[in-house]
Amino acid sequence: MVENLVIIKNNEVYVDTDVLAKKLNRQHKVIYNLVNVYKEELQMLGVLHFENVPNSGEKGGGTKKIYSLNKKQYIFLITNMRTKASELDTVMKAKLEIADQFVNMENWILSQKTMKANEEYKLSRGKSILGRKQETDTIKEFIEYAKSQGSQSADKYYMIFSKMENSAFFILLEKFKNVREILSIDQLSKIIIADMIVKQAIVEGMQQKLFYKDIFQLAKKRVVELSNSLGFKEILPGVKFTQIEAK
Repeated sequence: MVENLVIIKNNEVYVDTDVLAKKLNRQHKVIYNLVNVYKEELQMLGVLHFENVPNSGEKGGGTKKIYSLNKKQYIFLITNMRTKASELDTVMKAKLEIADQFVNMENWILSQKTMKANEEYKLSRGKSILGRKQETDTIKEFIEYAKSQGSQSADKYYMIFSKMENSAFFILLEKFKNVREILSIDQLSKIIIADMIVKQAIVEGMQQKLFYKDIFQLAKKRVVELSNSLGFKEILPGVKFTQIEAK
């Protein structure tokens, strides 16, 4: 399995200095000091983001400052890093891996922007939003139904149904606030149908006065049957990275 080396935040790709240190087989302090030597130059290439995290694995305890470098900052730093002859293979391998992930991640971001500008995509996304709204209206009724049967955590069913649908069709490599925002037109079409299936199963189940847990299982069974008929689950996203939500 390919190791996650880059992160994405606000549609920008970064590599953290602790990841860089690990891949180069050096102490983080060495990379940290190098960043500070060239701090002025690095700041000319973009905002120099950092985070203080618990210091583990190195002497000293307490916390350490981790810098997040964008592609230009990473290239500048790596070209100004001294390398011993015995380290050439390790450093070259690390450079290539990180460079590949920068390119792959930037291409993925570009493909997302291009997709969302497409009129056909906008139409499909609109249908998805409408279908989800209709489904959540039905789930709202289901939640009250579940509470009347003694459920103490019925309000979680908005999330539970969403996770069930997503896991039926996709293997998620990352946690997304809204998975539907990254889906293609074809992928959205599956979720639109799943929303309809869930809505219908809930309506039928409540009409038949089934136990609320059995209604969920009925909806899940039908969604999984649809997924199985397609023969495979898609992996999302198609590249390896770590997504960081803006604070």
